[in-house]
Amino acid sequence: MESAGFIPFSNVLAQLDMPWVMEHTERLWRTELGQCFRHYRQAALLAEKLLRESGVERVERIVVPADGKTTFLDRTMPMAWDATRGTLTVKQSRVSFDDPVVASTERHPFHLAKGSVSTPPEGIVTRLISEQQMFTGEDARGVMILLEPDALPPPATIRALCDFGALGFVSDYLVGREETPDALSWITSHTEGVHWHVQANDRPRVGFSVTPRTGDRLRAALRKGPALVHVASDGRLYEGELDIVTGVIPGEDERELWLMAHLYEPMPDDNSAGVIGAIEVARLLRRLIANGTLPPPRFTLRLIFTMEMYGYAAYAARRGVPLRDRVLGAINLDGMPVLPTATLIHAPPGTPFFGDYLLEQLLDEYASGTYPLQITPTDRPHYGDDLFLNDPTTDLPTAWLLGGYKWWHNSAQTMAGLDPEILSLHLAFHATWIARMLNLREAQREPVTSAALQIARKHLEAEAGRPSEKRRMQWRLEREEARLRDFSRVWSDVTLERELAQLRAGCHTAT
Repeated sequence: MESAGFIPFSNVLAQLDMPWVMEHTERLWRTELGQCFRHYRQAALLAEKLLRESGVERVERIVVPADGKTTFLDRTMPMAWDATRGTLTVKQSRVSFDDPVVASTERHPFHLAKGSVSTPPEGIVTRLISEQQMFTGEDARGVMILLEPDALPPPATIRALCDFGALGFVSDYLVGREETPDALSWITSHTEGVHWHVQANDRPRVGFSVTPRTGDRLRAALRKGPALVHVASDGRLYEGELDIVTGVIPGEDERELWLMAHLYEPMPDDNSAGVIGAIEVARLLRRLIANGTLPPPRFTLRLIFTMEMYGYAAYAARRGVPLRDRVLGAINLDGMPVLPTATLIHAPPGTPFFGDYLLEQLLDEYASGTYPLQITPTDRPHYGDDLFLNDPTTDLPTAWLLGGYKWWHNSAQTMAGLDPEILSLHLAFHATWIARMLNLREAQREPVTSAALQIARKHLEAEAGRPSEKRRMQWRLEREEARLRDFSRVWSDVTLERELAQLRAGCHTAT
């Protein structure tokens, strides 16, 4: 698309400041690692400071309730939570432990499950029993339950242990348990429903995350006989606040393109590097505008940093939905690549988006190079995570370039897992697409729409010969028509009717 007057991907890549990205990613990650709301506030203040230092305009930190009951767009906000101490100590067991303190926040914050409540200051000595023992009728009142290792604490099990009167749980679930047997899972969700965070109507409990190696040893101990543990926690749930940090690079047109990256998850790739990477995208765009490589933008870029899904629900509700008339679309910068792969997820059929075509055009250019990051497109509809704003009632077309990863919410996700070269390619892809989206002017109309029509025809041709061909062709035709018509938000007098008629005719001929 260089023929359309767009900046080449290679130029963007060459001008990223990766030492700055790596330095500040580590700084943000270490700030968020404590996983408490006091750390969340510190992280938000840091993001706000970096936006201001980067020359982003109209920067603000918006405060919304974190009370476990306020609801925005059907998402009920979490309760605020803080803790300074949490320990689990084996007091009696027929299997010996080199270190009877099997969980301690002094060793790692993840040992105490987020949302845990407090014990008396002196702690509680109680029995430890297995999940199987609980479900087969053993008295669970006031005891700790060692959960099965095959899943995070599931809502049905959390409800059951609360119904049975248990004090809490111990979990050794971990993605990557065979590769990292001495790592911990970050437990953000141990709720009685499908919500991700503890809410006001969740019953109180204490939870611990232990390593797979420790979990296996605890299970072996329970097979040999009874075990006693000492539980201590000063966890505190309360009605607090959650921050939304936002700012803009203003354009001639107040309509916005959103760059979203969520705070408050304590892994460098998920998602400290996403937030810092988004700020570097803004810094890069400002440098390119300042040196004349890019013109001042036509549209306005808005950066938004807050809690995954819940903070974005609060922000979207604050702006008023549906959003399509004021926001062109969005891209979600969540999940930075650790592996040299990424998946490009387009906006789903519920929110047709002309920006998908510019993503595909850029992908074709990128694929013609010799870069180590392999990007695979998918058209599978996705309405989860921060793509929930794709819901037609919210009507914000949102795409996502999801990086390849080995582990998920694993304490082994440290800065050592981030490859600056792979990360730079990921960020440059976002920055190049954003630069093009912000400067869709009359000169780009013909080359952009012509390329979009070629892509639409390619998609239709790909459906030919597949099972249920007629139905698939009709679905694809409707999808392409809707995306092509969405260009009318950029060029009000765009005329594609002749081309659309040719697409329909070609579709009917094929079927």
